[in-house]
Amino acid sequence: MKIPILIKTISVGLAAVFCFGCSSLNPLQKQNSQTSENKVATANKTSETSSKTSLCVNKFYPVKNGLKRNYDNKIGGKTKMTMEYKDGDASFTEVTTLKDVTVKHVWNCTSEGLVAANYGSSAEMSNMQLEPKHISGVTLPAENEIKIGKSWTAVYQATGSSQLGAIDTKVELNNKIVSLDDEVKTSAGTFKAVKIEIEIVSDMKLGGKKMPVPKIQSAVWFAPEVGMVKSTGGMGGFSNTMEYTGSN
Repeated sequence: MKIPILIKTISVGLAAVFCFGCSSLNPLQKQNSQTSENKVATANKTSETSSKTSLCVNKFYPVKNGLKRNYDNKIGGKTKMTMEYKDGDASFTEVTTLKDVTVKHVWNCTSEGLVAANYGSSAEMSNMQLEPKHISGVTLPAENEIKIGKSWTAVYQATGSSQLGAIDTKVELNNKIVSLDDEVKTSAGTFKAVKIEIEIVSDMKLGGKKMPVPKIQSAVWFAPEVGMVKSTGGMGGFSNTMEYTGSN
C-alpha cells in the first residue's frame, strides 16, 4: 500500500468533509404586477426574502458576492476561498482551491446557524473524489448563540473513491467556544476573535477495510466582520496551520 497516497487521501478527505457544502436554493423573484392581489403576494415574498437574507447574516462569517478570502497553509501553501452569493438566497457557495484540490461547498442559512458539508459538495483531485452525503448539527451557530461555553456536535458522512479503493467515512466534530476575544496575529493584521476548540472523531473504511484514524484536536478562530482568521489541527505527528492573509 502506498503510504504517502494513503496519508494524503485521509487528510484531504477529512478536510473536505470538514470543509463545508450542502444543497443550494434558487433566489426568490420579486413580482411587479400592480394589482392589489399581486401587491399582497409581493409584500409576502419581500418579507420571506428579507427573512432568508437575515439568516445568512452572521458577523463571524460575513457573506458578499465575489468576496475572496486568502490564506497561508503550512502544508499546502496558498489557499483561496471565493464566495458566490445573491441577495435573497437562503444559501451561499464557496469554492476553496489548494494546489490540485478543489472543494465546492454550499452553506445553508438556518435559524440555528450556518450549515455546511452536505449533498452537492465534492472534493476533486488527481487520485481521489469525495462526496458528502449527510449532516446533522450546524457548522457555525447563529450570532446570538456565540457565547462562552457553548458546545454542539456536527456529524458528517461521505463516500467516494481513490486509487486505494472506495472511501466510506463518518466524521463527528465536537465543538466548544472557549474565548470571545482571543488575540490572533496574522500577516493581514491583529484580530480579536472567537476561538472554537474542536475534537474530530473519524470512522473510515478504505477499499472495504477499516482504517485507524487518530482523534484530531483542532481549533478555529472567527473575527467579527472578517470571518475565519486562523485554524489549526493535528493528529499524531501530523499538524497544519492556516492563517488569513487578506481579502479582495
